[in-house]
Amino acid sequence: MSTIKESTHQKNVANFDHLISVLISLGPAYNPGNTSINITPLQSALTSGQNAIDTEKTAKANWKDLTNTKEIVFSPLSELSTRILHTLESCNVPLPTVHDCRFYVRKIHGIRAKKIKPAENENPEQNSNDPQDQTPVKHISVSQRSYDSLIEHFQRIIVLLSSQPQYATNEPELKISALQTLLTNMKTARSNAYTAKAIFDNARIERNK
Repeated sequence: MSTIKESTHQKNVANFDHLISVLISLGPAYNPGNTSINITPLQSALTSGQNAIDTEKTAKANWKDLTNTKEIVFSPLSELSTRILHTLESCNVPLPTVHDCRFYVRKIHGIRAKKIKPAENENPEQNSNDPQDQTPVKHISVSQRSYDSLIEHFQRIIVLLSSQPQYATNEPELKISALQTLLTNMKTARSNAYTAKAIFDNARIERNK
């Protein structure tokens, strides 16, 4: 499938504008029987094309801007989750609670509880020095670091902390109220980026039309 290049649309509109100028220069000699290609409807089509390109460009810029904002809002999460875990460990909470928090922190970091050993053949009888006899073991990815997943993991950490009266800190950014504010900002940034992407996609469809 061929790709529609951005420059093609702009070039087509520019050529169409030039065509209309040529037709106007003909004066009364240009008098088509088909009224849909008179100067006025052609100029209307030109305006629609120009507006569609401008709308798509604006929508794309807005989507990129809000996507960048989303990335900035989410950027502290990895380091922050580690600090939360260390703080929780120092608050004399039950060990299972610490383990639960560590589980969600690993999810945010996208790491396993145990490192994967180098790939070995699952069938010991087939192990040999010949690389062609080795069948690498396939491992399922545990990374759940989409923005939706990050929000879910972080929200579970906040719920866990809220259930522990022992959790206390003098660092403002680690207080539960601050974490809840960050969670709200994350959800808002994600929603804004999703909405902007939908608007951009629709604007691109209309431009192509």
